[in-house]
Amino acid sequence: MARGYRPDVDGLRAVAVLLVVGRHLRVSWLSGGFVGVDVFFVISGYLISSIIMPQILDGTFSLTGFYERRIRRIFPALAVMLAVSSLLAWKYLLPSEMVGYARSMVGALFGFSNVVFWNWVGYFDGPNELKPLLHTWSLGVEEQFYLCFPLLLLAGRRLGVTAFKRWVCGLTVVSFVAACGMTLYLPSDAFYFAPLRAWELLLGILVSQAYVPSIRTSAGRNVAACAGLAMILATGLLYTAKTSFPGLGALPPCLGAALIIAAGETGTSFVGQFLSLRPMVFVGLISYSLYLWHWPVQVFYDYAHLLTGRHEDDWRAVGFVFTISFVVAVLSWAFVERPVRAGRLWPSRGRLFLGSGAFAGVALLLAAGVVRSEGAPKRFSAETVAMARYLDYDNHDEDRWGRCAFGPLLTTVSMLDRTACLPYSEGKKHLLLVGDSHAAHLWPGFAAVFPEFEVSQVNMSECPILAGMDTAPKACGAMSRFIFEDWLPHHPVDALLVSYRWTEGSLPDAEALVAYGRAHHVNVILFGPSVEYAIALPRLLAMGADAHEQEVGWPRAMDLRMKQMAKDRWGVEYISFFDDVCAGGCPVYAAPGMPMGFDANHLTAAGAKVFLADVKTSGEIR
Repeated sequence: MARGYRPDVDGLRAVAVLLVVGRHLRVSWLSGGFVGVDVFFVISGYLISSIIMPQILDGTFSLTGFYERRIRRIFPALAVMLAVSSLLAWKYLLPSEMVGYARSMVGALFGFSNVVFWNWVGYFDGPNELKPLLHTWSLGVEEQFYLCFPLLLLAGRRLGVTAFKRWVCGLTVVSFVAACGMTLYLPSDAFYFAPLRAWELLLGILVSQAYVPSIRTSAGRNVAACAGLAMILATGLLYTAKTSFPGLGALPPCLGAALIIAAGETGTSFVGQFLSLRPMVFVGLISYSLYLWHWPVQVFYDYAHLLTGRHEDDWRAVGFVFTISFVVAVLSWAFVERPVRAGRLWPSRGRLFLGSGAFAGVALLLAAGVVRSEGAPKRFSAETVAMARYLDYDNHDEDRWGRCAFGPLLTTVSMLDRTACLPYSEGKKHLLLVGDSHAAHLWPGFAAVFPEFEVSQVNMSECPILAGMDTAPKACGAMSRFIFEDWLPHHPVDALLVSYRWTEGSLPDAEALVAYGRAHHVNVILFGPSVEYAIALPRLLAMGADAHEQEVGWPRAMDLRMKQMAKDRWGVEYISFFDDVCAGGCPVYAAPGMPMGFDANHLTAAGAKVFLADVKTSGEIR
């Protein structure tokens, strides 16, 4: 059935976009604001099916007309944002960053940026906070849904009403179950892939087509809408970056959005009246432009203030970024979105397609040029370009990732290359290096500086080493049990070397390792925290900044604490990076033109060799 305009749905859009913007602007009490995107998905499914289904049923639906409306809705404002962002990217982004930007721009233009960013995910990848087009991943999900959904509807029309209802319900369940499973094992896939987000849009369709029970009473509408808003706000306030998401974690905000929309299908509610207030409706009307603009404004503000830093609840920065984003969003809505959608700009379909195609074609050519030139390096000096290349430093082979060092997802003990990682020959002293990526980055140093030792290596990032396995991913516990219960008892070592990105929360692991050493007569040597910077060291050096001013303070404080505990409480040998390497200030170069680290806290192979050479000179390992 055809529906009239629902201002409360625009008000719900306002809630969604304000949650997202608050989260991205680092308002600490909106740590779960990312659920606003899921609310948008439910709204989109509801609105699209409300428009398309009546047209399909009465035979007036046109694929060309549908895609024209989608282009009018999405493309013009997106194109303006991309044009402005590209100019700022040219100014601020280093070559490797510019290559990533160019690829993400093409993804945003052609509706697959979610795939681009999924392919960009990696443990040593640069911070998401400095990717200007990261937010367009959700547009990719929606655009892929828009591409497929009308075709599915046209095919499903032949099934009959009852069979089609079962089909949509079945797709919703299958997508949701698959998303829950993938969230446990491959969370980035569950986050970015459209088929695993489809259930959220399909939930909106279930409401739109009355495939769920309608709410007939005033009391029922008020209870449903209040419960829905509470679910959205509670998840926005309580969820954090550590919450398992999307999967089951996305269900409460999506159900909340569905309840609010369903309550408004049969009448009004207190929540619906609140959402229909003019300020809420206005924010909802500009929500697309506000979503488009807030993230690039935030990212380029951060680029302009890299050396002064940003923190949570920096209200001056929050106010500035929000104000600029809001003003630009209003201008975008008033002078780009509305005129194009109303046909005052690009009135004919031909002009719309020609103009959009021309912009996309030019952008594609420019992006190809940037990628082919490896990021337009002539914008910078040769020294800057050489240093910036370390932002793409590949430590995979040097640190033996995939052979001796692993992440916690889909890792099994059988993947460990025991011949290379656990050598055990007669006549040599044996050392076993355990820990996370801060152990793995030491391996090249041990291999080069201590050839007289046989050094074994088994490292797991994002895993405890020995303690806390009950809450860790299964792969962490499996690898830990193999090392400490199966291998070590049958392969005595002269020292167990432990290196980790130590924080307050990981100190129980250090306690457990010391206790293990005492109980099994194993000599434990702890490596303390290494130097850490506010942003990647190569970027600091490429910018000509004083890296010492950007050093983060807590690793030194943790080093002092652990050193004292090792002496007074644990009775084990402790190796301090700061004592060995940083007596006169931490060096930033391992050799001329070669930085000590390749990101904010991991050493290059050359940096590891400098550190371990100092350790050998001091006689701490002998």
